[in-house]
Amino acid sequence: MNLYVAILKWIFCLLLFLVMVSAAAKKVVKWQEQSQVLRPPVVMEPVEGGMVPVTLGDWLDKRISFPQDYRDTTRRKARVVYAVDRMGKWNYSILAEETPVELKEVLEHLLMKFPSRMIAAIDYNSYVNFTDTLQVVWEYPQCYVPGEGRGVPKPFYMETPEGVVKMLSKPTLKEKKLSSLPSWLKKYAALPDGVADRTTWVAYTVTKEGGVSEVAVDPTLSEEVQRVLRCAMDSVPRMKPARTWLREPVAFRDSLPLLLRDGRVYYYSEGEVSRNMDERFPAYEGGWLSDFRRWVMERIRYPQQEAKDRVQGRVLVSFVVDKTGEMVDIRVRLTPSMALADEVLRVLSQSNAWTPGILFGKPVRVRYTLPIDFRIP
Repeated sequence: MNLYVAILKWIFCLLLFLVMVSAAAKKVVKWQEQSQVLRPPVVMEPVEGGMVPVTLGDWLDKRISFPQDYRDTTRRKARVVYAVDRMGKWNYSILAEETPVELKEVLEHLLMKFPSRMIAAIDYNSYVNFTDTLQVVWEYPQCYVPGEGRGVPKPFYMETPEGVVKMLSKPTLKEKKLSSLPSWLKKYAALPDGVADRTTWVAYTVTKEGGVSEVAVDPTLSEEVQRVLRCAMDSVPRMKPARTWLREPVAFRDSLPLLLRDGRVYYYSEGEVSRNMDERFPAYEGGWLSDFRRWVMERIRYPQQEAKDRVQGRVLVSFVVDKTGEMVDIRVRLTPSMALADEVLRVLSQSNAWTPGILFGKPVRVRYTLPIDFRIP
């Protein structure tokens, strides 16, 4: 009898040990999946006509301010380390050793107002635990949260009849080796002999179900080339649809810039590097346009009179990086005030030369558009 009881206890302990090991293994796997996060944790905020998903970084950036009568122009920084579990429950800590107490109190007061639960982060299959660090910058009279954090994918925005939608992903093909429309066209669009090298375009819609429809082709092309491109687009299989930041499928309308060269079709863009060609886009001090915008924002000083009059808004400038890397043809496209535009131009004039863009082994001119936001809390 005692031997029987001892065997049962041994079996029970073995089963308990296996359950604990299995649980620990699941935690390790789930932690590894954090590196594949598609969307960070968000909360829903009301806007005119509906609700939009907002990250903690976005939420803070819209609300962070200086205490009343604060006039210290010294640049201050703080970090917000936060974690959100799979159920959406979150906690945080503020790291700001050299930041004045009154600024930390503003940040603490804001975070206490933040909702107690978020919509948890998602990977390819499920909700996951998430941790990240946000940086908060006070530089009188501006204060802001630069970026969404280190572990957050960069979103993009799409115009729809209902307004601007924050997007998670564009449509993609289901084949691993042919994941994009340009790669599909490169393989299946056989151009006729004698087609001159040129840029062109194809417009299309990918429905919520992933079907390709409403194809339009550059009418300046010959009828034969138009027919080839239409046939290649009509042969595209059902795609993975575009998804909003809440992973909802949505109809996606886009115009695809193309380059016809040597009888083949390539993707052509001034903002992305193509691996199919000998192509390199301009770089500023080793970084891209987003890094240059950060460089500009760090040097912008709000004009005193504009700050006093609470003039704010977006300054939109365009410029060309020429074949030598010089910034030329700088134009102000939009500005709420000439003083704000002049401040942006002042900073741009202090920039160093870029590394010029390369296309097919030769330097080329590339035009960029740069938005700079001036905001007063």
